[in-house]
Amino acid sequence: MNSEIANSETRTKIMATLGPSSDVLELAREGARAFRLNLSYNDIEWHTSMIEQVRESEDKLGLPLGVVADLRGRKLRISSTEYEVVEGQTVVLESDTCPPSSGIHTSQKLTIDADIFEQLEEGAQLILGDGDVVLDVEELSDTHASAQVVRGGRIKDNMGLRVVGVSLKLPPITKLDREYVRKLSKLVDYFGLSFVSSSRDMEELRKLSHVPIIAKIERREAVENLREIVGCCDGVMVARGDLGVELSLEKVPLIQKEVLRLSRALGKPGIVATQMLESMLHSPSPTRAEVADVANAILDGADTLMLSGETAVGKYPTEAVRWMKKIISETERFGKFEPIQEIEKSTVSSAISKAVYVLASELNAGAIFTPTATGTTPKMVARFRPSQWIYALSQSEKTARRLSIVWGVIPIKEDIGESLDELTDKVVEFIGKERKRKGTIVLTGGHPLGTPGTTNLIKVVVVN
Repeated sequence: MNSEIANSETRTKIMATLGPSSDVLELAREGARAFRLNLSYNDIEWHTSMIEQVRESEDKLGLPLGVVADLRGRKLRISSTEYEVVEGQTVVLESDTCPPSSGIHTSQKLTIDADIFEQLEEGAQLILGDGDVVLDVEELSDTHASAQVVRGGRIKDNMGLRVVGVSLKLPPITKLDREYVRKLSKLVDYFGLSFVSSSRDMEELRKLSHVPIIAKIERREAVENLREIVGCCDGVMVARGDLGVELSLEKVPLIQKEVLRLSRALGKPGIVATQMLESMLHSPSPTRAEVADVANAILDGADTLMLSGETAVGKYPTEAVRWMKKIISETERFGKFEPIQEIEKSTVSSAISKAVYVLASELNAGAIFTPTATGTTPKMVARFRPSQWIYALSQSEKTARRLSIVWGVIPIKEDIGESLDELTDKVVEFIGKERKRKGTIVLTGGHPLGTPGTTNLIKVVVVN
């Protein structure tokens, strides 16, 4: 890693959503360490080209960059021309699998990408976007629905659609999702699974791919099954947009805190997303409330903060990342973290990680080094939020990239050698190259070195 970049790192990571506004290299230079692809937009060729840009930027900057491909899951979307609707108007909805409605003469038609009419009920409420437009279902047939506008606004193509008051039975993974999983599994570092309800949804995805899964918490069922979901996933995202629509806005802050508490306790990266710097879609600087929101997410224990439209379609994508980094840097100077609450029985891995944290704190160590095959040890150490940087040395490029969303970890693709003595020499050499000061470092290891699940020892090294 370029030492100039390493010296300006923040412990809380930044993930940027890619879109037409995005310059991957510039976003990475400003501090983005992971990139999200929203698979609800664009085609496979576009997403593949963006992954290529991430890998080119990775090579130029000399640091691992993660890629998260966000599957659409159960999310319904509409096809429509763009137009305004006002309260009291009637809108007709039809499925893209059914023939067009006959006998209904209105320009206000919406096409839904799933056949849900047999499951709908009269009186059900339909919410478009993040509450931009609200409709009440008045009349139903097996193939169409007529709804009245109760909150007017602008309807746009590919808007999300949520049904309130009816629990729709929809597959957790769509046919299109399966195609993306098949084509992108070797190219991405995580799949984000939308609208997770239980661990069973992730089990379905694991049948298709071994790529780690980020569970997006945005449904009532997900909140009810939170412990089970966080225990099963590889990372968790507080998707505040749909969550706020599903459960009402005032519940979101406390749900965010609980998701992050659980994810940290279990050593799973926790991500906070949606409207973090929303005003920067059109403004070169954030609002005071947005700055406070970002700071509070950091203090809640987030590993990663995600920018959505700000970097995908906003006017100021680079400035958004720059502002995010400034807020993180300032908050981390003074922020203190609550001790984690252990919620599982101790294992060798969890005990070693706790001992590393205690030793590093007691000795005022200059750094923590964790050779890792899968990324488990650095994630477990990061739970304790040590004041030292956690240097995760891995021979696996995939592991290094997947650690790009973990708090306080600097992932380094490095041959770690075959013995603890050889590893120690490499660490001392690395410290010399990076011009780190003399002092004590704490190093983890296992036998055989670099084998998953063997971390069982700690070594204290004094660098002269």
